[in-house]
Amino acid sequence: MKKLWLVLVFVLTLGSASADELAPIQRAQLAVLHGQYSFAIELAAQSPEFALLMVDAEARLSRVSIGASTSPTQDIDQAEASAKQALALQPDALAPRISLITALGYRARGRSLFTGFRKGWAAKSRALIDEALVLAPDDPWPHALSGSWHLEILRRSGIRRAKFVGASFEAGLAGCATALKLANGDATIIGQCALALLAVKEPILDEKGWEALKLASASTNTEDAFSCLRQDQALQILTERDSNGVARARELAVMFLLGTNPPTDWPKQCVQSRPLRPAATSGPGIQD
Repeated sequence: MKKLWLVLVFVLTLGSASADELAPIQRAQLAVLHGQYSFAIELAAQSPEFALLMVDAEARLSRVSIGASTSPTQDIDQAEASAKQALALQPDALAPRISLITALGYRARGRSLFTGFRKGWAAKSRALIDEALVLAPDDPWPHALSGSWHLEILRRSGIRRAKFVGASFEAGLAGCATALKLANGDATIIGQCALALLAVKEPILDEKGWEALKLASASTNTEDAFSCLRQDQALQILTERDSNGVARARELAVMFLLGTNPPTDWPKQCVQSRPLRPAATSGPGIQD
């Protein structure tokens, strides 16, 4: 879940001021980078401005993704509400659409396929993905989510049912292949596509899935706790494959994709990235 880094990257270039001296919006963005999602949500509640609304959505969806949310449905609902508010403020912005797509995907995972189709979640997320692809054709996230849309439907429904909503192996593979080319070594994007490709359990997707895992495991473009987690997960899956075979490694990939194996050493520090900037040392909800 790393969708705000064009907004957040300036945080890393701030002067020598300590985290506690930063403005609330900067502290909230920095808290997201450090994986301190509860603290970020507390700070984001101070003002309904665009950047803080996106911090709220980012933080809530991130902790749902890693399996760390104590109330996933509530977090998804609130993330969706924040993203809709942000989109109303900036109708042409990419980030709110990415959060809305993600929220719809997480909501669908918790319900039956029949419910998802009846409520039109697949169609709604597809429409948002197509908007995002038009708005930002050179951004890797719309392509990654487009590929993941196809792959998730295939994973859950199989080929025959997937055809009814227009999902295919070819489109899933193409979306992730484009995302990998544009990702500039971003472990979050590369790792997301790797997990989605491997989770389908289809041989024609495996080559690109294993390739993406290797890229994610070796990435140095890991400036935040979430991308560090994806890098670590890629290493774990590759180790599992080498030690216990492809089937066991694929099971692990599915667990990471669905967030059913929450990290125990959170927030994650990367083995290959630069040390993260010191985070705030005080404030409500500083520990997740």
